[in-house]
Amino acid sequence: MILKETIAEVFKHQSGILLNQGLGTTRECLSDLKIYDSFVLVISGVRRCGKSTLVRQLLKNRQEISLFLNFEDPRLTGFSLEDFSRLNDIVSKDSFKILAFDEIQLVPEWRSMSALNWKKNRR
Repeated sequence: MILKETIAEVFKHQSGILLNQGLGTTRECLSDLKIYDSFVLVISGVRRCGKSTLVRQLLKNRQEISLFLNFEDPRLTGFSLEDFSRLNDIVSKDSFKILAFDEIQLVPEWRSMSALNWKKNRR
């Protein structure tokens, strides 16, 4: 179990990095990517191909409140399905419109939680 305060602290720390980090080379597909309300967008590819950079560029181009969480952070080691309820509290409180998860494959059963949240929140 990861405390809600720890999740919030990690998010705040990673957001600061995201805002101050360079964007790298603009990805050609950036203008083609569409984010639709109540849909899950999965960006997959081989390691080190620029997926995280693409997501950072996408988030910076959008004017909506977004949450970026990289699960490689050691403070999130052991993140489980139960921890998603604490993350949902943070998301609900701050009215995030976009949730971006990096290295989400480190969380067991993340697909189940994503599908459940999508079904619950779609309009």
